Amino acid sequence: MHNVDDKGRDCRNPLALKGKSTGEGIRYLSDIGLDALEVEFVRRVSMKEETALAVGEIARTAKIDLSVHAPYMINLASEDPKVILDSISRIKLSLDRAHALGHRLLYSIRPTILEVYQR
Repeated sequence: MHNVDDKGRDCRNPLALKGKSTGEGIRYLSDIGLDALEVEFVRRVSMKEETALAVGEIARTAKIDLSVHAPYMINLASEDPKVILDSISRIKLSLDRAHALGHRLLYSIRPTILEVYQR
C-alpha cells in the first residue's frame, strides 16, 4: 500500500484534496514529504491578497516552496488592444499574488514579454 499515506489518504491522486483549502493542501504535501506546490490561477486570479499572505505563511512554516501559474487567458500578440491590456492585468495580478505568497520559484516563458513587444 505504498500509494496510501499513514492516514489512509491516496498519495497518487491530488484530487483527494478536492474542496480543501490551499493551506490544507500545503500541510498535506508537507505530511507526505513533498516540498513544492504550484498555485494555479487557471481561469482567473481569485485569491485575495490577505489569503495569499496567510497561505504564504503556512508554506514558509511547512517549508514548501511555491510557484504561480498565471491564467491561460493571456495573449500579448493579439491585434485587439483590450485583449492585450486584459492580459497585462492578469500577469500583474498573478505577480502580485506570487509576491504575497512569498513564492521562491519563478518560471520564464518564451518568448518573453519584451520579445513580443519588440516584434
